[in-house]
Amino acid sequence: ESGDQVGSALVSVRSVITLARLEPDEVWLSPGESVRPALVLEDETGQPVVQSADWSSNADAIASVGPDGTGRAASPGDAVIRAARGGAVAEFVVHVTTRPASIHVTPAAGYYPLGDTIRFTARVLDGAGDEVDRPVRWVSSEPRVLVEPGLVRATEPAVVVLTASSGEVSTTSVLTFVGA
Repeated sequence: ESGDQVGSALVSVRSVITLARLEPDEVWLSPGESVRPALVLEDETGQPVVQSADWSSNADAIASVGPDGTGRAASPGDAVIRAARGGAVAEFVVHVTTRPASIHVTPAAGYYPLGDTIRFTARVLDGAGDEVDRPVRWVSSEPRVLVEPGLVRATEPAVVVLTASSGEVSTTSVLTFVGA
């Protein structure tokens, strides 16, 4: 008799979560809208780990969060949604504002001299005409004239359609750059 024994054992290996990240890290919603950010967890070697997290909101009256991480906007204000797993924590900010109804851009569409730099501003308005705190995205039909968001400069004659958008609303301005 050799004394050999055969058996099996169940071994459980747990990763230590060292990094948690939420994408996006900031959103703008109107009451009743919801968002589910992507939760990224990594272990000490930088490898992704698939696990759930414990979710919480610092202001449930503004934006609450469900067990799956879905945040729901309730009333105007700012709330921080937090995901925690082990010692790692990630947060994203939910800005709850009135739904935008229109965007007002100044200066108006028109003719502009070559070489001038024009700063456009956009006001996001709700249905009552009150200004709403929402980010504005600028897009130009001629990308080379858009120096930075809302700042336009043309060095050669061009007709440019400048679009300002926020959420589901947008407005366009046609700009014509002409020589002196």
